[in-house]
Amino acid sequence: MKVLVAVYSKTFNTRKVATSIREAMGADLTLIEDAKPRGRALGAIQAMLRWKPAIKPCRTDLKDYDLLVLCCPTWSKSPPPAINSYIAGLQHTEGKKLAVAVTMGGSGGDRVVSRIRNTLENKGMWFMDNMILRTSDVQNGGYFRSADQFVSRVKSKAARPYVIEKTKKKVRRIASLLNTLMKIVR
Repeated sequence: MKVLVAVYSKTFNTRKVATSIREAMGADLTLIEDAKPRGRALGAIQAMLRWKPAIKPCRTDLKDYDLLVLCCPTWSKSPPPAINSYIAGLQHTEGKKLAVAVTMGGSGGDRVVSRIRNTLENKGMWFMDNMILRTSDVQNGGYFRSADQFVSRVKSKAARPYVIEKTKKKVRRIASLLNTLMKIVR
């Protein structure tokens, strides 16, 4: 399985996590960087507005990859603007697998994962797993166990054919609908 770890990190906390994941998975790494620097306040506003500023060239073609692990911080409970740009520029996403690792100082990690997941599932990707880490855990080295568990889960899930997972989900959904109908009929 060929893996690409894509990371955006202003303070290098998220980059530490991404490097750990890359090493554990034997993956390639691409750095997502702003084309022009921006201040924190402007970045936070742009994140909330889902802005898509220019980014420096990086690997966006997933043709040769099976799995993308996208790593980013949380900005104002939103993905950073550069992540929005990266996602918009991704190519050959159909049928590829996705995992997301998010760092945060406060809150909003679930919301960031949800936005990334929804956007990339709409581009045909299959969500495998996510990890949300506090910045303080990254800074004091307390993230290694969580990162190892995340990598193990992702490897396990990514090894399964996604068609089987898709079929299982459909069967569960149909069974649930049938149960609901049976209750109504009775």
